[in-house]
Amino acid sequence: MSVKTKVQWWSKDTCPNKEKSRDAIISSIQVNSHNIDKVFELPGIDFAMTNKFAKLLNGYTTKDKCSNIYGCENDEIVYSKMALSNPGVNLQLCNASEALLNCKNEGATFDVIYLDFCGNFSTEPMQCIENIFRHNIINHAGLFYICLTKSHQKPNQLTHALQAAKHLGSNKNVEGIEEAIPYYIQKLASMYYYGVDKIFSKSYIDKAPHVMYILGFKIWYFGTLKSTTKYVLRTIKKWEEDLWNKENEMA
Repeated sequence: MSVKTKVQWWSKDTCPNKEKSRDAIISSIQVNSHNIDKVFELPGIDFAMTNKFAKLLNGYTTKDKCSNIYGCENDEIVYSKMALSNPGVNLQLCNASEALLNCKNEGATFDVIYLDFCGNFSTEPMQCIENIFRHNIINHAGLFYICLTKSHQKPNQLTHALQAAKHLGSNKNVEGIEEAIPYYIQKLASMYYYGVDKIFSKSYIDKAPHVMYILGFKIWYFGTLKSTTKYVLRTIKKWEEDLWNKENEMA
């Protein structure tokens, strides 16, 4: 006689592990930044992270603070529902890469950007990353977080990330997307005179069997090729040492 096991399926916004990850991101922000005026996020239908961001922002009332939070939703039906409970977020009906450009065109740049994607490392996240650095959308010493799924990774996007690791002179056998993406971000950032420093890494089970991972970075703007190159080389060396130590711990 077989026994059926009931599987709990959590939505993106109600998963307990998701909530713990949100709190971990907030703690990371509190450690790494002390002056936050503007935030860009993908808020989701219940604005769960928005409420947490609002507590960190400069401002006198919750509404004042939420007016300095920007976000988007590309599903028209979901967007309509969100409009009914929007606490004051500057919400756009479009995808994230377009919304970031719209914000820049309106004169908004950000101290914190959190891209909470439901999917894998694909064209849209890659375009967002490029827009952030190409168009100077994140401020010097700003914080950038991105959440993606490890499941069903498309080979071509993984190849891009692995090629970035090789391009930056990685001597390690960087195989997984979680290890490769920081190199991809560093490569793109350096093209526009930015350097990135990894400050956060966390995995959790969201909607079975999906495993999500969040990466966080502190962003530095150097403005010149020479200064950027020095920083990138020093950072990559540190990452290589971290990977080497990780491999030895697992051996």
